[in-house]
Parts: sequence; C-alpha cells; structure tokens
Amino acid sequence: MTDTENTEFDGTAAADQLQRKLEIASALKVPFDTVHPAKGADGMLSDQYEAKTKDGEPLFVKYLPAKGFAHDFCLELDVYGREQSCLAFFNEAGIHEKLRDIPDCRLYLPGLYYSDDRIIAMDNLVKSRNFEPYHMEDPMSYSLAADCIKALAYFHAVVPIEAARSRYLKPREATHHVMGKILDEGIAYLEKAGDSLIDSEARDIIVKNRDFIQDVMVGNPNKLTIGDAILVVAHEDMWSNNIMTHQREDGTMEIAIVDHQFPEVDTPSVDIVFFIFCSMAVDERRAHLKDLVQLYAETFAAASKEYPSSAQVMDDISSRNSLRRGAAKAIGMMISGGCDLFLGHTPEMNKRFVEALKDLTEMLDC
Repeated sequence: MTDTENTEFDGTAAADQLQRKLEIASALKVPFDTVHPAKGADGMLSDQYEAKTKDGEPLFVKYLPAKGFAHDFCLELDVYGREQSCLAFFNEAGIHEKLRDIPDCRLYLPGLYYSDDRIIAMDNLVKSRNFEPYHMEDPMSYSLAADCIKALAYFHAVVPIEAARSRYLKPREATHHVMGKILDEGIAYLEKAGDSLIDSEARDIIVKNRDFIQDVMVGNPNKLTIGDAILVVAHEDMWSNNIMTHQREDGTMEIAIVDHQFPEVDTPSVDIVFFIFCSMAVDERRAHLKDLVQLYAETFAAASKEYPSSAQVMDDISSRNSLRRGAAKAIGMMISGGCDLFLGHTPEMNKRFVEALKDLTEMLDC
C-alpha cells in the first residue's frame, strides 16, 4: 500500500471501531468510555472488547457480523476460563424472562444483544468465577434433578426452530464429515458392547436417516415436520446442554444451562440420561426415572406451541428410533472427544451412560 492508502485504511478501521464501541455501549447500556478493544482483538470476524457496567462489573464482549439475521443471536462463551468456545443460537423473544419464570427453578443464562444486522455477544455469566460444573462423581439429589429437568424441558421448548436459519458459521462439508464420524464410531461402539439398542435394523435406520440429520444440522430447517419428533423440533437449532450449579450466599441453588461447544444431533432422552441421570446415584435414578421423564414431558408440553399434550411428548422421546440415534450420537461424541472437557472421556463415564440408557429403555418398555 501507498502511504495515502495506509492512511485511508487506518481511518476506515478507526471509524469502524468507533461505530462498534457505540453499538456495544448502546446495546449493553454501559458508559461509552468504558468500552475498549480487548487484548488480542483481531479486527476481523470476532473483535473482542472489554466494558464495565455503571456498577463497575466487568464485561467481555465479542462483536460478530451477522449477515442479515437481525433477530437471531450468536453467543460465544469461554465459560470456565478454558479454551472452550461455545456457540449458541437464540432469538430475542423474551427467552431469558421465560426461563426465569420456571416455577421453583432459579436459572441464569448469559445476555444476548443485537444491533441491526450485527450480533453483539456478551460473555457475562456475572461473577462466573463462582460457577462450577456439576461433577459426575457428585451424586445429584432428586430435588435438584427435578429442577434441572424442568429447566431443560422449558429451554428446549421455548427456543424456536427459526434459530437454525442462522447456522452460517459451520462449513457444510466439515459438519458432514464430523457427523458421519460420530455416527460411525457410536454405532461401532454400541455394537461391540453388545448393547441391545443397536441391532441390524437400528443400524439401517441410523444410516438411512444420516443425510437428513446432516442436512438439518447445517441449516435446512424447511425439512422439519412434527412427525420428526423432538429429535429435530427441540434440538436441531441448538447444541447439547451443560448443566452447572452454583450455591448462593443465602444457601439457595442456582442452575445454569450453557450450550455445548460442538455441533451435534441429539434427543431429549439422551440429554436426560447423559446430563442428569448419570449424575444421580444408581438407586436414586432408578427410583425416580419415570417421574423425571414424565416431568420433562409435562413441562415441555406446557411450554411448547407444537406439542398439544404431554402424552405426545412422551411418545416421541420414548421412541426406539429416537433412543437408538441418540445413543449412537452420544457414545460417538465421547469417543471422538466432542463432549465437555469437565465431564471427561473415561471408560467409567461410557459405562455409566450405557447403563443409564438401558435403565431408561427398560422403564419406557414397561
């Protein structure tokens, strides 16, 4: 570049940065003079900024181009201060207020803001240093599991399918490759383990539906119908959920659901097993399994516009096809290293998951 071109480029970059700071300050309602580029801002796809609220609360902000999806959101988190990028899609239809209205369940989710055709994403878990993942080795009580189930079901029900239309961040070919590997490894593992869920018929079903699953995952929501069940109605527009808990100073428990770092196809039945029942003591899980699944169905039906009854939700999440595909996906995720870092990828976790899934299928077959 010539000196003149360099000067013009620097001037344009400075003007763009000023505009971004103005938009961030306006969207987050923070003083403009507290907004500044964070260390390592790349000036391209994901500019990082730091800001402070009027009370001095520090915020970490990422400014991302949205390409026209003004009513969709993209949130990129580094939840535990680790190298764990989480992307999630929502819309602005009062989701945070709805989540906080869950009876007897206090929930916190990060804030999401948008401005015209750009997305402003804020990693603001508020005092996030006080949040800790719910460890697999810590038995989860029925009371906490019930709260998590209600939060999970409500979360699934209120996140609209339209959010899938904003899936422009993942290259189609990469997603196809990843999904194929996950399904292959999951099927192979369950067959080798002798799990009754995966027989020759089940394998054919998974393979037959692979193209459909991959197409939906990379942004063709027009293929969705109610007949595809909760597998797509509740999950194609989001990533699998992590559940975190936090003890407040007054002794009450706060539950947070934060989206996973890896794109996948999932089912509510696998979410229930993997993120809740695996954390309960075996006897406790088996004693309350049916109650918790029914609680999920009732909460989802009450919140969802698509599902008129909890009986229909129960039918969908208890279908053998749903369980088979979910089992193959979940095991494949563990083998491929796509699961949460804090959950680990140990043989004990694989064993615990398969046992819990068998408990679920036995209960549903009763």
